[in-house]
Amino acid sequence: PAARTGPGWALARRADGLTSTIVGLHGWRDAGTAVAHAVGTNAHGHHSATPHLTLPAHPGGTHLLVTLVVLSADPEVNDDDPHARGSGTRVRVTGAGEVEIRFPDGTRERVPR
Repeated sequence: PAARTGPGWALARRADGLTSTIVGLHGWRDAGTAVAHAVGTNAHGHHSATPHLTLPAHPGGTHLLVTLVVLSADPEVNDDDPHARGSGTRVRVTGAGEVEIRFPDGTRERVPR
């Protein structure tokens, strides 16, 4: 699979258009981005690629990370702008540690602390 990365995001795309994208929404400041490739090592297929984010160091204590993972083969998504897969998704973290995620279609999800 082909791989692309940018600030706060990484993606892997098969030739048929199936794409896995990961986007750091909160807590991923200065994140490293990469795609791990494997051949003949897992059940996802002979050739696989997994996009991932890494922090340069754990800041210590409790550190909240909010991450969007998108698996899609939607031909309407602009492949020239892979970050667009996550744009429009917004996150808000309350002082109490509750996370509210708002998706581009208006759907909201709340994750209690």
